[in-house]
Amino acid sequence: MGSYLSIWMFCAIFAYWICGWLCDVFGRRWVIPAFAVTAAILLVAMGHLDSPSSLFWVGLATNFLIAGSFGTGLGYSAELLPTQIRGTGIGASFAIGTGLASTAPLIMGMIATNYSIAAGLPLLALSFLLLGPLFIWFAPDVTRKELTDFVGQKVG
Repeated sequence: MGSYLSIWMFCAIFAYWICGWLCDVFGRRWVIPAFAVTAAILLVAMGHLDSPSSLFWVGLATNFLIAGSFGTGLGYSAELLPTQIRGTGIGASFAIGTGLASTAPLIMGMIATNYSIAAGLPLLALSFLLLGPLFIWFAPDVTRKELTDFVGQKVG
């Protein structure tokens, strides 16, 4: 597993670059959910695989998509907030998100103990599936738009 993770994390570097480039071309509002929803589908598929080779390749693709969507999500989050509160807003949102995410090992551990790890993957996939509608219906597209400097400032 250590070898798998080492290769997956090395490939994640390229995921950041490729997803970032795609976001610059097509817009973050569309690329991030495309990566996240596809990763959700692959997460569920991983629960049904049993050969080490297929687990490696599906895991690699899943990690690539998750890393790409998270990496560009950081840039997108910064673009949503005015310069005046950007650091505080990003710091607070990631602190809250990290706090909530820290419960994932506990939840997955409980599911794995009572059922199997594969039984917990659809729950994890649900969090990625929810990003699709969130971005498409609610997230503003800030690609190639001027950022605001002050709270309440109108752009454009």
